[in-house]
Amino acid sequence: MAGFHYERSDPERFQQLCQALIVAEFPGVACYPVGQRDGGRDALQFADPQGGTKSRLFQVKFVREPGKIEDTHKWLEGVVAEEAAKVATLISRDYEVHEYILITNVPGTSYLDSGTMDRANSLLSAALPVPARMWWRDDLDRRCEANARISWAYPEILRGTDVLAMIADLFPVAFSHERYTALRKFIVEQHDEDSKVRFQQVELTNDLIKLFVDVPALIASRPAARKPISPLFHAAVNVAERVNASPPSATTSRRPNPYQAQDEIRVGAAALLLDETVSEIARNVVLEGGPGQGKSTLGQFVCQAHRLKILSHFHPERPGHRLVATSRT
Repeated sequence: MAGFHYERSDPERFQQLCQALIVAEFPGVACYPVGQRDGGRDALQFADPQGGTKSRLFQVKFVREPGKIEDTHKWLEGVVAEEAAKVATLISRDYEVHEYILITNVPGTSYLDSGTMDRANSLLSAALPVPARMWWRDDLDRRCEANARISWAYPEILRGTDVLAMIADLFPVAFSHERYTALRKFIVEQHDEDSKVRFQQVELTNDLIKLFVDVPALIASRPAARKPISPLFHAAVNVAERVNASPPSATTSRRPNPYQAQDEIRVGAAALLLDETVSEIARNVVLEGGPGQGKSTLGQFVCQAHRLKILSHFHPERPGHRLVATSRT
C-alpha cells in the first residue's frame, strides 16, 4: 500500500492521529481519550457553538494488517453492525447526530457501484438512521499531506520523501537552492557509484541497468494446507499482470486472469520487492543464496530504483530514466 505507514503505529496512536486531522478540519471538536469505553464516540463535534446536542460523530477503526482482509465488504458489514447499535444508543440519549463519519486505514476501491467505496455508502445508508460517510486510507493520505505539522507529530508513519523535505526546510529560505542542490548532489553521487555492477573476481564492470536480469521468485498461493490464499500471492499476481501486460484492447480486457487459478506464481524478484503493496506486506526480507547467485546485485538494483525515485521527486518535470527489470524464468 502506498502512502503513509499507519501500520507502524498502534490503535491508540492512530486514533490520536485521526483526532488531530479531525480538529484541523472541523472546529469545536471534543476528542475522547483512547482506550476507554466511549460508547462509539472517538470524537464529537457539536454543531451548536453554545453546546447544544446536535452533533457530528466520528469513529476510528484501525486494522493492524489491512492487506490480509480478503473481503473488505464483509469486514465492513461487521463493523457497521457493531457501530449501528452504538449510534442508536446515543440517539436514544438525545444526541441529535446529523452526520456519522467512520475512519479507517483500510484502502478502498473506486470501481463504480461495485467498488468498496460505493458499496460502503449504500451499506451505511441502509444501516444507520443518519447520513454517514467514510474516510478511507486515501482520504487520510491526502489530509496528512495537507497537514505536514500533524503528520510530523507522528513520525512512525512518515515516508522517505517526507524526511527529505524536512531536511531541506531546516535551512533558511535564502538557502533553498543550495540545500536542494546539496541533497541532490549527494544522492546523485550515490547513484553514480552504484550505476556499475562490479565483478571483483575478474575485475570487470558493467552498466547495472543494461546488465541486470531479474531473478525469479516463486510465491505459493497458500502457505500451508487449508490456509486462505496468501495476501503476498495476490500482490504477486498484480505484479505479474503489470510486468507482462499487453496493450489494452477490447478482447484482452475481457480475458480471465490466467494467474488466479495457479497454486504458485513465478515473478521477478526485483519487480516484487519494488512493489509498494508487497513492501507493506513483507517489510523484512531475507535473501539466501550462494556466492555469485546475485544477492548483492539484486539489492543494488532495488536501491538504485529508490534513488531514481527520489531524484524524480527533486525534479518531477525531468524524471530519471525508467528502470525496467528484464524477466528471466
